[in-house]
Amino acid sequence: MLNFISLINIIILIYFIITALIYTVLLFGAFPMIVGYFNLKAYTNYEDIVENEDLPPVTVIIPMFNEIGLIKDALLSALNSNYKKFYVLLINDGSTDNSLEFLIEEFKLQEVPVIIDKKIKTKKVKRAFVSNDYLNLMVIDKERGGRGDALNVGVNICFTPYFFSMDADSVIAPTALANLMYEILIRRNGIAVGGSVYILNGCKVHDGKIEQSNLPRSYMAGIQSAEYLRSHLFSRTGWNILGGTMCYSGTATLYNREAVISVGGFDKDNYSQDCEIILNLHRRFREKRNPIPLVLILLRLYGPMCHRHFVLLLNNGIIGVAGYCALCSAI
Repeated sequence: MLNFISLINIIILIYFIITALIYTVLLFGAFPMIVGYFNLKAYTNYEDIVENEDLPPVTVIIPMFNEIGLIKDALLSALNSNYKKFYVLLINDGSTDNSLEFLIEEFKLQEVPVIIDKKIKTKKVKRAFVSNDYLNLMVIDKERGGRGDALNVGVNICFTPYFFSMDADSVIAPTALANLMYEILIRRNGIAVGGSVYILNGCKVHDGKIEQSNLPRSYMAGIQSAEYLRSHLFSRTGWNILGGTMCYSGTATLYNREAVISVGGFDKDNYSQDCEIILNLHRRFREKRNPIPLVLILLRLYGPMCHRHFVLLLNNGIIGVAGYCALCSAI
């Protein structure tokens, strides 16, 4: 019995040692990116670049289910974004409280007809509303289908090349869209960029704006704050050295709309649809190269062309005298 208990203790010890080593590797992997980001903030005013009106628009999609106490701040924080061209699309996923009635009165919503191109199969959409106060706000009322189904409805309705997923109990910074759009536009064929998420407990929020930032006072919220720092600041950033993280937060991720449609949208039956969609995107858009020659070309060389190649190779400071060998192999 004692030997069995000792074996279990050794297994647990090995597990935590391996976990600590992995976290250490991720920490060192994330450190250069974090330092580079702060250097970029210090020496580059990239927010003026992304506020250019010629840049592509983005839609903020917010699924909602029974969030009457938090949805106002979430909506206003999205509407207060400093990005020039954006739209806010709130999806009421069959709320059973008075969330929809509250929104109709608070944001002066007016029912309008809507035509949806169902590229992704979803539950039935009942009604659509637009705001008289905010021209870039639309609210959709649909049957209960879960967060993944609500996001798919938003993907079907939005017409912008990029969309940002956000939770109804969250508040985003005014520069969030600008930061994420900058990150996705500077990368070739970028399809998804995740943002960092931190605990709002203890902060004073009024009309979607954080007036005072404080640390959480409760023990559990404080522990969760440390966990969010580890997860978002180091862990997910560190995975980029291995080709990208396997999961972005569902409350702060910017997606390429066509890429999401190509993988069938979000999995409505999966509770962790934010992880599932990233895995599907990795699988669908993983860059692959085939070593088998599929296309053959005929190389035609004649005297003057050989001489010209010879001169160019010798005058190349990188290749240098290797041009002699290159010319011989070409002939």
